[in-house]
Amino acid sequence: MVEVKNSHKSSVPSDWVMVSSTKAVSRFHSPFIIENYRHLNQLREQLVLDCSAEWLRFLDRFSEHYHTVSKAVGHLATVDCLFSLAQVAKQGDYCRPTVQDNQQEIIIKNGRHPVIDALLGEQDQYVPNSTNLS
Repeated sequence: MVEVKNSHKSSVPSDWVMVSSTKAVSRFHSPFIIENYRHLNQLREQLVLDCSAEWLRFLDRFSEHYHTVSKAVGHLATVDCLFSLAQVAKQGDYCRPTVQDNQQEIIIKNGRHPVIDALLGEQDQYVPNSTNLS
């Protein structure tokens, strides 16, 4: 953008386009800028179209392996949960569970919830609970 005082406005080439003006100055774009700005907008539109097409192509390729990836993510989430529980148990001095293949039950003796345990802290108002699920 070229800014010219209104007193010198007559010296601006006739093919330049006035963009804005005030009482004191006028602002112009040259034909070079106008053409390149138009070209830039075309490139931006083409970029949006290309990005959209590439995203759809990615989704098509990804959908071929969706179930495999979904299973892997599910297993990873389970492992992450177990590691997190192990970390909490280690930090909070909780006992380690025993797993027995031949029994399908969960027995908790004097169980304490780690969040409530942390919130109450040293006040020792928490009453442990026993649970037997079979």
